[in-house]
Amino acid sequence: GGWRGVGEWDSDVDAAVEPACDCFWWRRGMRAATQLELLRLLSLLSRHYATVVLSMNPTVLSDASRILTFASFAALADAVVRRTASDCPSAFSLQYSGAATGPSEPYAFTVDRLRDESATMRLHDESLLANRTRLLDYFASTKALLLPPVADEAGAGSEAAESDADGDDGMWAVAAKEFGKEPFSNGRDRRYEEVKAALREQFGRDAVNERSKPRLKALAAAHGVEASGEAAAPKLSGPDPARTCFRFDSTMQWGGGDAALIDQLTYRVGYPSHGFPEAEGKPDAESHAAASPAPWRYFTGEAAEFAADCPELGALRDTVLLLKAFMVPTAEELPPLQPWTVADADVVWTSDKQGGLSAVAFGRQLSCAYVGREAAGEKKSLLSSAFGRIQSFFAGGANRPRAPPSAADPSALAQSPICCEDDVLHLKELPSFGGRVSSVEAEHLLQVLTVPYLRLPLLLSFFAPQHRVAALAETRVQEMLDATLFEPGEWLPPAGSPAGAEGP
Repeated sequence: GGWRGVGEWDSDVDAAVEPACDCFWWRRGMRAATQLELLRLLSLLSRHYATVVLSMNPTVLSDASRILTFASFAALADAVVRRTASDCPSAFSLQYSGAATGPSEPYAFTVDRLRDESATMRLHDESLLANRTRLLDYFASTKALLLPPVADEAGAGSEAAESDADGDDGMWAVAAKEFGKEPFSNGRDRRYEEVKAALREQFGRDAVNERSKPRLKALAAAHGVEASGEAAAPKLSGPDPARTCFRFDSTMQWGGGDAALIDQLTYRVGYPSHGFPEAEGKPDAESHAAASPAPWRYFTGEAAEFAADCPELGALRDTVLLLKAFMVPTAEELPPLQPWTVADADVVWTSDKQGGLSAVAFGRQLSCAYVGREAAGEKKSLLSSAFGRIQSFFAGGANRPRAPPSAADPSALAQSPICCEDDVLHLKELPSFGGRVSSVEAEHLLQVLTVPYLRLPLLLSFFAPQHRVAALAETRVQEMLDATLFEPGEWLPPAGSPAGAEGP
């Protein structure tokens, strides 16, 4: 019942509301030992699976299966980490899920590439199709935790902040109580600074920081207090980068949510912020560490004491890394096919003095940060377009895509870029499929493929007449029909999406 439990909840992973499902580890409280063992097993399974798939020749079907399997491991590990143990809650779990007292907000990782890639995966197994939808639903819900709160003009955001604070017995409840005191001791314009100073005195120097200030300002506004002297926080339209972790597909440089999470976690657990706990008690070593801090050593596990105290971090980190490392755009960026052992799949992390991270497994440095390279212009090649991917796949070489393009793409059949019906009319040469279809039929076939949501019934009608069945003897036509039948197409979030300005 493991995966069924993750897939059948309401995709709401807010730490304050535990979703209900039939899985054994949601029906009752989870002990810390159970949580840690599940994470260890998921990390071990992902390494075993990576070893197996790199020892077999990939196919269209196996590539889809392995990406969804790695995504399943990552989603399960994320869900387990977000559980609060009933006996001895993990400091990492509390901080990551946002359930810790004080200035704590949830963290998450994003897998945006999965949405686009899975649209053209060929899924013959209905369980893979169902899991694809569940995975995208789950990752959409965790990504929503990183989005800024939506406030209407009537001040719904302030009311939500006040309600949230009143229900918490930690720092926010204290802040709400302080803002609600009457009369103001030094005037209304000084109240915000007084409350901020009181919170820092009671909950520590980092209680009010750049991450918690927006929430404190909203709470102040709910009580009619102006945050004087504070610059307005920049409005975020997407996920908060300060709470987005494991961005290995974008950058292998230290920062973002990883840095914020480690900063909060080390303060809570009591580790020095410079990243060299072994230097504690040695004056010379401490002064050197303070002069050249390297907090990323906690993240990579180079600080062995911290890695032993927070093993959940390493298990989740490596599971997410394998998912993103196997989603590289080109086949050459994957480790070579050969008989590997599970020991080869162990990820060894290192770092440099500037915070650059490196992950080595299968005898090579795992190639990640492909999104960052593409955005920076390093991949401005044929891969930048759908037809370019098709040409690169058939041409081979260093830019050969990891997975073949969709066989239902009309550009693949015509060997020419086709975006709409008008492009078909301008083709100088139409495919004949071994002389089995006429030019008029080939033109109609290509035009049908330009409308994804209508092509299935139109194609079945096209091949229904007896004289056209012979065309299915052509391998390319077989692949095209198979892709049309078994590719899931675009995924829409549970809330739906706005209607397009124009139809196909």
